[in-house]
Amino acid sequence: MYQLKIAIANKILELSSVNAESLKPKLREIQRFSDFADACESMMQLYPNIQSELLQMVDNDDFDTAKASRTVDLILQNQHDVSSPAAFIEANDPEMRIPYNTGDPESDDIHTVSEEISRYDEDALIGAEEKKRRMILILKIVGVVIGLVLLFFIIKNYWEIILVVAGIVLAAFIIWKVYMWQKSKKNN
Repeated sequence: MYQLKIAIANKILELSSVNAESLKPKLREIQRFSDFADACESMMQLYPNIQSELLQMVDNDDFDTAKASRTVDLILQNQHDVSSPAAFIEANDPEMRIPYNTGDPESDDIHTVSEEISRYDEDALIGAEEKKRRMILILKIVGVVIGLVLLFFIIKNYWEIILVVAGIVLAAFIIWKVYMWQKSKKNN
């Protein structure tokens, strides 16, 4: 995966000399390809051929995620063909189905790579939401700490003024309470 990330980064650097207007669509295409590669990271650990094929695509400046998905499907299908004679692939179907039988007659699962990738996307989304929650919590904590530090310095530097203002507010409150008490006493 590390080699693939370096290859993608090198392609982005190569594009830096291209006109800025034509750069945006290509960068979006590369970003989608990179996201797809990230989603396939655990599959690359199980099937190193996936990384090799994706690296070859990057070397050829081919960042078509649909083609990359078909390539991953073919590699997985070939792996399942070795273990299961019932495996097949529908080449014209955008969701390549890869059935495999584990030997258990009751276990005739049909597995699609796009389902597996969407599961990785969901995991990535959950991870992103968790990171966002943590970041918000950290920002709140930092905000409270900054507020307390500012309050400390304000009190430290202006404590006399704060005491005078607090005394005036307290005196006004007491006078108002006494006035209300006397007014209610007169009404009774």
